[in-house]
Amino acid sequence: MSHVRVVEALERLYESAVMAPETFDVNVAGEDIFEGVTDREVAKRARRALRVSVKLARFWDGNTTDEPDWLRRVDQASGAPAWRPLLEIAQLGLDESPSPEVFDLVKRLFPVVHYERWMDGMDFDEWQHTG
Repeated sequence: MSHVRVVEALERLYESAVMAPETFDVNVAGEDIFEGVTDREVAKRARRALRVSVKLARFWDGNTTDEPDWLRRVDQASGAPAWRPLLEIAQLGLDESPSPEVFDLVKRLFPVVHYERWMDGMDFDEWQHTG
């Protein structure tokens, strides 16, 4: 499974944890995420994200909110630490097999974790030619 697909699967996991915590089952979700993951470093970070998802579900189970945006719910419950393993998986992908898709993923997640922009105004082709 590509780094981007792992991050997308983890984002779906987070969404499920915060939007439907009463039916959240990390074991079922974990099977889907780890299917096809062979990189040890990716697996390590995915396990960390699974632990975060359990905490997110616990936080929102029984809590009521009018917040319809699952991203904001993740931020309310955990903030930047929830997103760090996803960013690290994307950065591993950028190191191992750079592509516009993984570049854009790092560019989207970096400010969420570090509160500053990454490669602001630069696209993938420019980034490749600067390195």
